[in-house]
Amino acid sequence: MRKYIIVILAILYCSVAHAQISQEQILQAVDKSSSNLIIARAQAQSMKKEARVGNSLPNPEIGYTHQWGNSATAGTQDEFTASQSFDFPSAYFQRGKIVKSKTLTADANYSNIRTNELLSAQLLILQIKYLQEQMRIDSMRYADALFVENLNKKRAEAGQTTALQENKISMQKLSAKSAITRTRVALSTACTQLNNMCNMGITPNTKITTPPIITLSTLDELLATAKEKDMYLSSAGFAINTASNEKSLAYSLALPKLSAGYKFSKTDGANFNGFTVGMSIPLFQSRNTVKAAVAKISEAQSKKDDIYQDLKSEITAHYQEAMELQGMIAEFQAATFGAKNSTLLHKALDAGKISILEYFVELDIVYQNMSQYNDMMYSYASACAKLNKYSL
Repeated sequence: MRKYIIVILAILYCSVAHAQISQEQILQAVDKSSSNLIIARAQAQSMKKEARVGNSLPNPEIGYTHQWGNSATAGTQDEFTASQSFDFPSAYFQRGKIVKSKTLTADANYSNIRTNELLSAQLLILQIKYLQEQMRIDSMRYADALFVENLNKKRAEAGQTTALQENKISMQKLSAKSAITRTRVALSTACTQLNNMCNMGITPNTKITTPPIITLSTLDELLATAKEKDMYLSSAGFAINTASNEKSLAYSLALPKLSAGYKFSKTDGANFNGFTVGMSIPLFQSRNTVKAAVAKISEAQSKKDDIYQDLKSEITAHYQEAMELQGMIAEFQAATFGAKNSTLLHKALDAGKISILEYFVELDIVYQNMSQYNDMMYSYASACAKLNKYSL
């Protein structure tokens, strides 16, 4: 029995946490250190600066002309001009609105990327906790196989075992050991992925504390929250505003362009100076620009509607999954299974009330239920995290 306890402690040691950190600390580190977010912030700044390009007056024009007459008596003529052209005044107002819409779009795009990145980190945290619990279950199963192996050795000395029992023990031991290996590899991979996002040196032995699962609102409330706070949907709305402002700008650019300036000329010693004004008639460049802008509005509206329908379907699916899992979890919690059942089976086997084969049949059910419960808790927590991602 002493040897059995030492073996269990040695196996479970792998799943005992040597360091502790909170989910909030990890998410803060992801927000600061994630390469995806660093790139997204730079892209947002670039989009904002790019939005301001062209929102200014055209460059002024300066000209100088020197002319000679065709004879000595004709003399020379010098001429200097400086002029500034500008669009119809309403065009600058519309350009300012476009800059604002594009700036809001850049911020919304970044917020959407940030939310998804933090959600990915949170899901990795839940996966790590799930795998750590699965390691504990797999280790208990392996320890049980070792316990039966030691018990069978004693019975073998008394001639109370069979080849079938020995083979069953070997298979159970190999299966449990294989499960531990698979879980350990998956756990190591999840830790590596999370470290790439937060750079905090999280290991399979790190204990991560998570807040209680938030009680779900009704489906209608979740849909209303998503419609209000989903940044991908907001970005699509800003795209509609941008297209609408571009249509108004197209109307303004279809109006005549104006120019004003100063002119100085000198002819045979006589000086002339005064103001110049001009106007360009937009006969060619403005053709079809309004129609193109109207088409962009229709495209942006269709895209927003499509995004909302996808979002609604996604939230509904996660909500239904969470509700079904919630009911199953309640049934499992009302049932009796786990370590308590395993202890009872130990006692029954040790007392000779059940055979080794019967023991493994019953024990497989116990660990199957424990794994299923762990799976359901992980799936439920993941579904709730996706539904509550707007709080990140």
